[in-house]
Amino acid sequence: MNATLKRTLHRQITLLEACRRLMREVQAFEAKLIAEEVNSMAFRSRILDVNGFATLLGKITSYAIDLMPPEWTAAVVPRPDSIWQGHCLYDCPLPLRYGLPCRYWMIRSVVEGFPLPLSLVHPCWWLAGGPVRTGGWAMGYYDAAIDPQERWIGGYRNRGKDIIMESVQRVLDQQPLLSSEQSEQVMRQMVASNNQILTEVQALQVRDQQAPPELPLPLPPNLSLQARKQKGSTRKRALTGAEVSERQQKAMTRAQTRAQAMQKERIAQKEKPVTAASRRTRSQRVTEN
Repeated sequence: MNATLKRTLHRQITLLEACRRLMREVQAFEAKLIAEEVNSMAFRSRILDVNGFATLLGKITSYAIDLMPPEWTAAVVPRPDSIWQGHCLYDCPLPLRYGLPCRYWMIRSVVEGFPLPLSLVHPCWWLAGGPVRTGGWAMGYYDAAIDPQERWIGGYRNRGKDIIMESVQRVLDQQPLLSSEQSEQVMRQMVASNNQILTEVQALQVRDQQAPPELPLPLPPNLSLQARKQKGSTRKRALTGAEVSERQQKAMTRAQTRAQAMQKERIAQKEKPVTAASRRTRSQRVTEN
């Protein structure tokens, strides 16, 4: 789980309270994300060459645009290695870490004189578009006016039905190129794969049916936990193991000290009558003499 979302959780709260806190954190994170996207649509970053980013302004986040101007400046400056080689050969951190073009990816736009296309930016930075699939995206100059609602971005809107139909259609298109035996073998493999997928789907359905429809009741309060009031706070918290051990040790020390004091007091009380009797005996002897 994300560390930002679970920072308000600890072991002393119930499951229901943990779910409520997670919902509040997710809603706050979503509101912050929406605010950043709205700001990116209207905000214009202080970039050096607006013409180079004309197709990106208002379509990707301002944070992504702020990362690219230094690379654009380096690409504009003529250098011996300023040659378009089809892709970046130097493992630059910007494409690998952020999915954004580096200076070597921007060389083609600089040389041919057109703005950076949207296909050079990973869809996670786009302000419009469906959910991003894991994989299936590659940086490249596909189209300078690429549609943000491209198929591989919004493929799961119809529960993935379009992707499945496309995959099956590709196999069917290749079937006439195979012999009868090869075609039959491919179809058998495809049927076996579908049966395996159906088995996994049925297992998922059974697992979902076994899940409880409601959240379990919260755990009863642990009466063995001792509460300690913090300084300057009206709230109480449970003691840690070290604090409980320290408190028990102090209590045992106080009990031992009290027991020793009481034992000394008893001994002193027993010795008082004996001392008084011995004094009376000595006084009588002095009087007789």
